Amino acid sequence: MNLVIDTNRLLAAILRDSTTRKIIYSKKLRFVVPEHATAETLKYKRYIEEKAGLTDEEFTTIFSQILFYVDIIPKSMLQPYMDKADYLMKDMDLSDSPFVACALATKSDGIFSEDKHFEKQDKIKVWKTKDLLKFTQK
Repeated sequence: MNLVIDTNRLLAAILRDSTTRKIIYSKKLRFVVPEHATAETLKYKRYIEEKAGLTDEEFTTIFSQILFYVDIIPKSMLQPYMDKADYLMKDMDLSDSPFVACALATKSDGIFSEDKHFEKQDKIKVWKTKDLLKFTQK
């Protein structure tokens, strides 16, 4: 199964060796992310290091390990899908349109997210941690 992963799930995976990290490392799933999500994640680097008690080196190691399991989709590949993504997210959060565009561009099976606003659109399936945990344990 191919899924887009949102920034909050990336942050959760870095913060601790959690269920989210185990899901990302699963061989049953393939994850993609719009390229801006890596920069967005790095904006929170200091916060994550403080909250998780990580050094710069530990943060870099964990983030690199996670990105090994995630394909980064360039903005140029998303551009043709942005108008449709903006339309789908217009009443929710337009800053998340790139994740929807990524799902459309890569023909993903959905978005891995805990954000409720993704559920307000009906074009892209939203996968929660509990759903993917069940899927990976089969």
